[in-house]
Amino acid sequence: MVFSLSVHGADDEVFLSAKLLEVNSIKAPEIKLSPLKSDKKISIDYQRKMTLVHFWATWCIACRKEFPQLEQLQQDLGNEDLQIITIAADSHAATYQYKLDHHLSLPILVDQYGKALKDFKVKGLPASFLVDGNGHIRYQAIGMVEWENKQIRNIIKRMQESLL
Repeated sequence: MVFSLSVHGADDEVFLSAKLLEVNSIKAPEIKLSPLKSDKKISIDYQRKMTLVHFWATWCIACRKEFPQLEQLQQDLGNEDLQIITIAADSHAATYQYKLDHHLSLPILVDQYGKALKDFKVKGLPASFLVDGNGHIRYQAIGMVEWENKQIRNIIKRMQESLL
């Protein structure tokens, strides 16, 4: 992985910003997790749409800084060709309270026991995976991604165009 050090926030907090790296077409693991406030497990369908799978936790400062950018990304580029799925590596209770406190609108699945983290081989949080419409991981990042970055937006737009 390639990381670059940059300063984020008014508090001059320092975070490692991750680069979105292209990977050799790896089949994305099946995700079967419960959404917030539910015991029922759902599966994510990768077919015919691009999926951004984003792992985070309520206790992760970089995750909390990144989440508003994901919300904006969904507003700017989200449509029937792009779905953003966030997976909280936390308890249902902590995640639900965080969602209420911060008025989050993105879909949140809860991976309280770490199965999806293990299946995706996540080594740190936050972690993001761009999956194409055939269910293959094309890009990944471990660390905070600057989703408003023009180059990253162009990668996403190119992937969306390839679905047409």
